[in-house]
Formats: sequence, structure tokens, C-alpha cells
Amino acid sequence: MAENKTDIDIGTDQIVTFRLAAEELALPINSVQEIIKLPEITHVPNTPSYIEGIGNLRGSILPIVNLRKKLGLVAKDSDDKTRVVVLNVGGISTGFIVDSVSEVMHVEKNTLEKPPTTVSGVEGQYLRSIAKIDNGKRLVLILSEDQVLPELAKIIKAAAAAATNGDQSKEKSAMESNMIHRQEETEQVVTFKVANEGYALDIMRVKEIIRVTEITPVPKAPNYIVGVMSLRNQLLPIMDLRVLFDQKNLKEEMGQEISQQKLDNQRIIVVDIDGVLTGIQVDSVSHVLTLEKKSIEPPPVIVSNEQSSRIRGVGKLDNGKRLLMLLNEDGLISHLEKQQMLDAVGVDGKEQEKMEKVKDNRSDEMQLVCFKVDREEYAINIMKVQEIIRLNEITSVPKTKDYIKGIINLRGTVVPVVDVRTRFELNSLEDKEQCRIVVVNIEGKITGLIVDSVSEVLRVSKSQIETPPASVSNVDGEFIDGVGKLSNGKRIIILINADRILADVDIHEELKAS
Repeated sequence: MAENKTDIDIGTDQIVTFRLAAEELALPINSVQEIIKLPEITHVPNTPSYIEGIGNLRGSILPIVNLRKKLGLVAKDSDDKTRVVVLNVGGISTGFIVDSVSEVMHVEKNTLEKPPTTVSGVEGQYLRSIAKIDNGKRLVLILSEDQVLPELAKIIKAAAAAATNGDQSKEKSAMESNMIHRQEETEQVVTFKVANEGYALDIMRVKEIIRVTEITPVPKAPNYIVGVMSLRNQLLPIMDLRVLFDQKNLKEEMGQEISQQKLDNQRIIVVDIDGVLTGIQVDSVSHVLTLEKKSIEPPPVIVSNEQSSRIRGVGKLDNGKRLLMLLNEDGLISHLEKQQMLDAVGVDGKEQEKMEKVKDNRSDEMQLVCFKVDREEYAINIMKVQEIIRLNEITSVPKTKDYIKGIINLRGTVVPVVDVRTRFELNSLEDKEQCRIVVVNIEGKITGLIVDSVSEVLRVSKSQIETPPASVSNVDGEFIDGVGKLSNGKRIIILINADRILADVDIHEELKAS
């Protein structure tokens, strides 16, 4: 009788054994790339429940699968013994979380048997064979990596087909390559938090960032639409990103324990989604960052399916120690969901056309980054702002102006830093937890401005901005570009002229001299 290949062939005579619940399982050693401790995991929204997220593997993005969940076993919290077995299947690296790793052992092929349909709760479809060790006293279940994640085979096949098509389109590829080289090497993004995970949106798609005010619920709207609000007499649908990503909303998650600060931290990011201005409600807005495009990778193939079209890439920060999900603005909702949203909030075709015309007619508006210094609210034209970062360690430089606090290292670039409080002759701030550095580009020279806190990004009409008086709120009028009067004059924002703040001294030359 012909021998069943599954009975005897595991592709190697060595296996890596590990524990999962009460079972001892194994994988062929030739498919195991390495074994690592559980890294910090970044969750990826709208992926199968057994995919824990992605981690950093020496600067590369590693999708991580919870093997207990995948095999239908009871969940377990990680501990000091928890490990991640990294497999290389068809050139794709994937990590599998296991309870602990036991040993590498040699097995004789005559000890292998074909698995039954079910073995101690593990479905036979996931097994390649069973090794009977110590005359059958010890059973080791040898997994088939191809069957544990059959979707990998489909991905590999699709990638191979794409490569073949690419070979047939060399001229097109060359044109696309030239286009890529002509693109900028960096891009600016607005970063924010949703359920403790970091996300980002292309700043060019962000119209403004506003506080959460009164939102009117809309009956029969999709569950991720929390309601509508009026923004300069325009109806704005508000989308809760937590709900869209199958997470509990903030009140459901925190219950009675939710703090006023968490509610105050919530923001609405107004974006253009396929021609429709939409408010995206997030837990908090973090920074404006400049990312090098070489630090952005496509989503891992294991999560790059129809459900994860909302993610256009993963940004690697701090040499890959921090991962940032870059959202695909136009992929957040489908065309059908977009129409359902418009129908629910009462935006008809004419209103949508009006919204799109408003989108294209922005010449009379300015986009401002708003921040606090002392008790006053200030703003800088966003075209001057390169990014916004936390207050990092500053290296002082002797024999410089008192308002020049020193220099910082910004991704290998030395950037001088100015304390706006000192420049405005205001008292220093003791609690610097909320302080931020607004990195501005003034005539090609990068400089950081220390402010008390950054509040939001606003789009205001130029008609709302008036010529400043000689002195505004104890700040010398020479630093002021104008005064914005919002909410019928109830809210005053002072527009700062960053060029004039640094006009009396060339900081970069002064630092060189020091």
C-alpha cells in the first residue's frame, strides 16, 4: 500500500516544540525564522480577531497572530514565558504568539502518524501529523503552517500574479518609478489617538481640527455616525472612529469612570472624504509630524484585505519602535456607506454639490495652528508650520539671547528653539507637561517655538481677521499679524508673525558663533 505523504513527510527531521494551553505542538524547523519575546503590539482595525496587530522586528513590520484564538482555544494573558514564533512562509514573515517554547528536537519519520479529525480541541485541519515520542507516552502535534493561515497562500499567489503582470508592463513601471522619484521625500501628517492606538491623516486632507461641541443625533443613521453639527452654517456629519473600527465608544468603555479631561481631550478632525466634508471624532490629537516617505511601509499583506482598505500604510517612528497607522481617507467608508450617511443626515444632491463647491473655493480662508501662551490664544499660518512635537530634552547654548533656550535633534537636524514666553517677556511656566514645540520654517530655516499647549487647527475666513492694535494683551504689536474674531467676537485669536519674532537676530548664525 502506498504510504501517505502526510504520515511521513514534514519537510525536515527537526521540529520546534512549544506549549499552547495543555497541548504540546510543533512546527518544522525549516519554516521557523526566529523566536522572540512578545514585542509592543499596535492594533490594526477591522482585521480578524486572531490578528493581534503588528510589531517591530528590527525595523521591519511584523504581523502577529494569536495562535490560541486562531485554533479556537481559550484566551490567556501573556506572561514572562510568552514567546512569538516567527515563521517565513513563502517569503512572508508572520509571528505566532505561543505560551512558551520548549525545545528543538529530532523526530524519526516512522514515529509520525496522520492526525484524526480532532485532537484535544485542535481541529485536524490545522495539523500536518502527530509525533509519538517515548513509545507514544508523549504526543506532539505538528502544525501545518500552510493550513494555519491558508490566506497566506492566496496572498503569495496574488503577489506572484502581480509580479508577472509587472514584467509585462516594464514601460509603465518605469514611468511610475520616475513619478515616484519626482515626489517629495517627506509628508506631513496629523497624528491622533483612538482607543490608545496611534493613527495619522495626511495634513493636506485635514481642513481643520475643532473641539467637540453640541452634536445632534440623527435617527436611522449608520451606527458609526454619532450625529451632525453646524460648522459655519454648513451641515457636518460626525463619524466616531472608535465605532467604525469596531471598538466601544469612549463612554461605553469608561462608563462612570470617564474623566472630564478625557472628554475635553476629544477632538473632531474635519476631512474631505471623497468630496464630502466629514467630521471624524477621535480621543485626542497628538502632533503634526513630518514623516520621511522611506519610513512608510505598505500595510502587511496579512491584513491587507478588503476590510483593511482603511489603512494606506504604516509609519515607523523612532527607528521602528513606534508604529503609526496612516489612514486612507477615501477608503474609510465605501461609496454605498457614504451615500447612506448623506441620506441619513439629510444632505441631498444639491447640498452635496454646494459642499463640493465650498471645498474648491478656499481662497478667502486661512488655515491656522492655534496654541496657548499664558492666558491668551495665538495662531500661526499652517503654511509656516512644519510639525508639532513634544518638549524634548534641550541642549543649552552659552552666550545666546535669553529667549533662545538651546537646540534639539530633530531626526538628525540641529534645530534652535525659542521660548515664546520669554520672547514676549512673560513669566516662565512651571508645569511643562502640556508644552509643545511648534517647528516653523522661516525662509528655509527651521526653528522651534516653545508654547504652553497646542489646541487645534482652524480654518477661518480672512474677513474675520482685523488689523491689530498697537499692543494686544501685553504682547508687543510688532509680533502680531492680525486679530481673529470668532463666534461673533466672543473668541479672540492673535495671529503671530513668526518672521518678526526672530527678526532682530539670526539664530542660526548666532548659534554658529557660539
